[in-house]
Amino acid sequence: MILSIVIPVYNVVNYIERCLKSIISNNIDFLNIELVVVIDGSKDSSDILCEKILKGINNVKIIYQENKGLSGARNTGIKNASGDFIWFVDSDDSISENSISNFIENYDIIKQSKILKIGFDFILKDNSIVRYFSDALNENEVGFIKIKDYIELDNFKPMSWNYIFNKEFLLNNNLFFYEGIYHEDEEFIVRALYLVDKVLIFNKIFYHYFENSGSIMTNFKSKSTFDKLLIINLFEKLIENESIKMEYKNFIRKRVFIFYLTILQPKYFSNHTDNEKKMIVKELQKNIFYPFNDIEGLDFKNQLYLKLLNKSIFLYLTLRKTL
Repeated sequence: MILSIVIPVYNVVNYIERCLKSIISNNIDFLNIELVVVIDGSKDSSDILCEKILKGINNVKIIYQENKGLSGARNTGIKNASGDFIWFVDSDDSISENSISNFIENYDIIKQSKILKIGFDFILKDNSIVRYFSDALNENEVGFIKIKDYIELDNFKPMSWNYIFNKEFLLNNNLFFYEGIYHEDEEFIVRALYLVDKVLIFNKIFYHYFENSGSIMTNFKSKSTFDKLLIINLFEKLIENESIKMEYKNFIRKRVFIFYLTILQPKYFSNHTDNEKKMIVKELQKNIFYPFNDIEGLDFKNQLYLKLLNKSIFLYLTLRKTL
């Protein structure tokens, strides 16, 4: 078995058919590919629809469990996957028509990798499409890039479905998703990349990400902020590792800086209670990242933001509304 596609399912009856049929429509023989569908305590009829669509298809595992959230469902998928590689596909998205056949055709080079980075497109609610490729290679190119060069790219995206992982690599390094938090992909991907010396870039569109009005990225939730603070603390432990290289320290500082900007973005920060605001600022002031050292690769606007943050978070919050 060369590839396991792990699909967490929770209350997605309106989307799961599109997701599953995009996989089936690849017109491949499911001898070397398996689907691991994790019904994560779903309360609608998603499970019934999955059973119906996948009936009669080889190498399908449908696993039922109590609700553990997206991270918990993916972790169940890792533990039950039989493939040499694992691809996490969200149930409200889909994959491209030839993605699996391209994976199989290029398996000789793919099997030499621990992490495979793929191209994707972002389908907006108005049906317009934005395509995303790695800056490291030209469109449709395939090749390895050193991790030092990869993490310096401006178009880094921390979504787990944007990568395909060697299962042995995940298990040997105890790489499971942190359960019970939002933004689990950011924590997971940064931790995974820290453990490799190169990434295989497959610069073709494999994945279709659909804008969803119910996404954590488009709706304010207080928990989102506090989970980002937790991840910053996890990054703090990672960066204190004596073996970590300087370029990776800069990469982590940049990811933390981006968290600061999103946490303190006026339209989100203003929704917190006064007590929460005080607590958030206190937490941001006390970690080892703050004040920030110079971060390589920032544009002029973000360099200005960094200087304002270092001078005073309260000053930044005041001036940010006018910048």
